Amino acid sequence: AAGMADDDAAASGSSGGWRYVDNNGKIQGPFPAKMMLAWFEGKFLKPETKVTNDPEAKKEEDFKAIAYFEDGNPFKPQVEKANGAAKKKEEDDEALIIPEEEWEYKDEEGNKQGPFSDTNMEQWYKAGYFTTDTLVRLAGDDDAEFKKIKEVIPGFVPEEVRIPLLEAKKKKEQEDKGPTYFFLDDEGNEKGPYPEAKMREWYRKGYFHEGTKVRASDEKECYPLGTKQLNFKYLKRAEKPKPA
Repeated sequence: AAGMADDDAAASGSSGGWRYVDNNGKIQGPFPAKMMLAWFEGKFLKPETKVTNDPEAKKEEDFKAIAYFEDGNPFKPQVEKANGAAKKKEEDDEALIIPEEEWEYKDEEGNKQGPFSDTNMEQWYKAGYFTTDTLVRLAGDDDAEFKKIKEVIPGFVPEEVRIPLLEAKKKKEQEDKGPTYFFLDDEGNEKGPYPEAKMREWYRKGYFHEGTKVRASDEKECYPLGTKQLNFKYLKRAEKPKPA
């Protein structure tokens, strides 16, 4: 593993890299082996160009002409070795990937839905869209029987995780079932509709004032929030308690 890391580092330049002496006698670099190879093949670096990948080399005398290296190209073997190691790692990673199963489920009306991947099903389950009684089956076998999630995948999501999510989802649905409202922004553009809970929250935070014009979804005309024409009592800010 250490050798593979060294090969990657040499090819990428993360472990010293390569340096060369330019035509003015100045030391340039470090550069990754892949870049040096491209320059060498593009004739930017010549066989007589002095190079080194020794980080301790300080003087030109410590550098060696490319032609004096084995095969006259010290960069190509490093790059090929690093590419081979990267390809092997990619193949090993792919071998570890377990193909996802696909699932079908029956919605509340009894209609078959899917197929959907393991990942999607798990995300929806955690979000509370399914219960342990939702009927599911693996896709691909039309004769397979639908079974409850708790029978097919017991403990798919722990109760301590699922129940709070379901309760939060139910609470949000109850809040969203109330009346909805529109309001006019500072430029006079109508925004909405928004549920009662959201309007109440914005009012409490001071986004609206008594003069903000609003209307319920079943009304055509907007009224200032503080007028009597619109029943907006539940949106009033809570009064501060009077000192005893």
